[in-house]
Amino acid sequence: MKQNDTANQPTRHAPMLTIAITGGIASGKSFVCQQLVAAGQEVFDCDREAKRIIREDESVRRELTALVGNGLYDSDGQLVKTVLAAWICRGGEC
Repeated sequence: MKQNDTANQPTRHAPMLTIAITGGIASGKSFVCQQLVAAGQEVFDCDREAKRIIREDESVRRELTALVGNGLYDSDGQLVKTVLAAWICRGGEC
């Protein structure tokens, strides 16, 4: 009878699981993400990355300014959220 030799076989790992944390304002999304990080899990924060891109990526800033208008960024280069919100909600309710 032949023995099952697994010593030379590569270790198998479970496939990476990707989940999305969604919910309304103050529903506990940040708390859940903090708990995942505390447990050693990697968390990608879409909101934080989108804000970074809008703040730092010159091509995105140019495209947004061309689309929304010159008042989108203040003299310090900071996004003026009220201008963006007004553009998003133009012609309707938000």
